[in-house]
Amino acid sequence: VYKRQDQHHSVNDARHEGVIRSVRNFLRSYSIELVLMGVLLAAVAYFAYLGYGLLTVDLGDEFSGEEALAYVSQQLEYGPRTTGSDASKAMGDWLTNELTSQEWNVLIQPYGILAPAISAGQAITTSTADPPSNLSMVQLMGQNIIAIRQPDAGGGSAPVAILAAPYDSRVFADADPDVARHAESSPGANVGAAGAATLLEIARTLNDTGHTVCLAFLDSEANRGIPGWQPPYGSHRFVEQLGNQIEQCADPRFAVVLDAVGGLDHQFRVEGGSDPMISSAIWQTADDLGFGQQFVSEIGPALSGPHNTFIEQGIPTVLITDHDYLYRNTTADTLDKVSAESLKRVGMTLQLWLEQGAPFAQ
Repeated sequence: VYKRQDQHHSVNDARHEGVIRSVRNFLRSYSIELVLMGVLLAAVAYFAYLGYGLLTVDLGDEFSGEEALAYVSQQLEYGPRTTGSDASKAMGDWLTNELTSQEWNVLIQPYGILAPAISAGQAITTSTADPPSNLSMVQLMGQNIIAIRQPDAGGGSAPVAILAAPYDSRVFADADPDVARHAESSPGANVGAAGAATLLEIARTLNDTGHTVCLAFLDSEANRGIPGWQPPYGSHRFVEQLGNQIEQCADPRFAVVLDAVGGLDHQFRVEGGSDPMISSAIWQTADDLGFGQQFVSEIGPALSGPHNTFIEQGIPTVLITDHDYLYRNTTADTLDKVSAESLKRVGMTLQLWLEQGAPFAQ
């Protein structure tokens, strides 16, 4: 019995040694091939990692409320951006640099406007040595800033989409509950800076829409209703030059105007004078994104503002605004009244709608 067991163990040992010898011979014979295969597998894993990184970068192009809020803060650092002031010019230079760095073609549209000297702001001066009286008029220089991007294919044949927002701030905070502060300028955080910041963040994140997209940052819009301030406002000058100075933005398919879009706990009702089919499509997009509580599907009053200039020219137009914003044209329209989440809701809604081809509701 013991002899048979020893013989069995000897056979097994021989088999193990044979297997080991065969593996060694295989490794010796195919060592180069195995090394190359290892390098190939490592390369595949590396490029898969890179592909994941690239995917992450693409997802990072989603509209960021935090970035938009930072753009609001940057504008406020210049102080009140009243038309013709040094603050307005500095903010315009910064805005132009941001847009060009994001590879948009930028056009500066200057224009003159007469305004009462008392309303012109402390940064505005006249050419005379005498201080202006309350009744004298001064010539101010406003400037619209237009950013244009054509689609990847289609060029000049593509339909035109206009997104517009005023970027100036009101020279008088004449809606402030403290009458003593009416002579101060409004900081214009939500009314002014928020709309411009939303457009700027859209400029950073927008993918191809099949449209020629024109972003119009409008000057001298905030002072509507102040005695002595008369057209042309920024929207008038922009629209009247669509077929001349701004040929690429001529004959637009639609326009969307933003105003006071960043307030805390905001709600947007469909403005009474806005195009119903475009409004319905935008509000439906917001609802699809889960923003139905903020984009309320009910008709609000018809309002006065730059959107009317587009409507008067027969351009299908929508105004997105929080008409009930409490701090409009007051000294309390400050950064703490603006929400990154609110900016994100508006920006994501418009970005998705545009990238879907900006459909109109049927």
